[in-house]
Amino acid sequence: MSHKLGITDAYLGYLERGQRNPSLLTLAKIAAILDVSPYMLLREPKGEFDEAVYGLNDMLIGLNEVKHVAFLQEVMEAYLKLRDT
Repeated sequence: MSHKLGITDAYLGYLERGQRNPSLLTLAKIAAILDVSPYMLLREPKGEFDEAVYGLNDMLIGLNEVKHVAFLQEVMEAYLKLRDT
């Protein structure tokens, strides 16, 4: 991975251990290699709820089709209306 990023193995190790902070360009390159959005590399869950929300978000992003996400949004809205009655 370090070769694809244009950095040394040692520097990649520092990044992995949290001993250095990557530049925005390096962060964007890492995200592209992992096929995720850069924000996904920056988030920090603070509990079970956050982890569940992030997991759902990851699933929605993974669908990569508006029609599926729109359908799930409709299902969620219907569920919330039923729950509140």
